[in-house]
Amino acid sequence: MRLVAVMDTLPPVILTVLLMIAAITVAVAGFSIGVTDRSNRWLGYILALVLAMIMLVIIDFDRPNVGFIRVNQHAIEAAIAEMEADAGR
Repeated sequence: MRLVAVMDTLPPVILTVLLMIAAITVAVAGFSIGVTDRSNRWLGYILALVLAMIMLVIIDFDRPNVGFIRVNQHAIEAAIAEMEADAGR
């Protein structure tokens, strides 16, 4: 079950679709900011930053053995050591 959790990742097609949705969202927001009389570029920057952070979190959760968020292996190592100690008795 732990190997499946590490090896089972999102298909590249899904990641591509997520990236395309984020790019289209930023393009539409940029177009909207450009067309309106009010120039509020900070909202566009904040939107792009939030979308980038969401994408990074999705990709980071998808790959638990690399990145900022990692699965702690201490619990399984302690369980193996305990089982080996019990088997030696």
